[in-house]
Amino acid sequence: MIYAISCQNNSIDSMVDDHFSRAPYFCIFNSITKECYFIENKYKESFEKTADKVVSMLIQHSIESAISKAFGQKLNTILKEKKINLIIIDHQYIKTIKQIIKIIDKNEETSSNTN
Repeated sequence: MIYAISCQNNSIDSMVDDHFSRAPYFCIFNSITKECYFIENKYKESFEKTADKVVSMLIQHSIESAISKAFGQKLNTILKEKKINLIIIDHQYIKTIKQIIKIIDKNEETSSNTN
């Protein structure tokens, strides 16, 4: 599965950003190949149709799930229409991209062992 994670910087040690559409960067993580790279959110300061622009940009990276602390109503609707999973993290316990990737890896490993 390919995930887009909102983040404050373009580093694995980055903190997860508070809002998906306005995040400065996205970590794109492929749980099968373990490839991880960062893209800048060139729409973070957009005044119109920010959610639409961000989703269009991320679809080019074949994302299947979006992870953040929060999603706005408009973004929530667009992601559901595109059949992209929304995952809201508990920011009291999960703070960094590295932590999220470890959890994804652990969950994928567990699910592959039960099949």
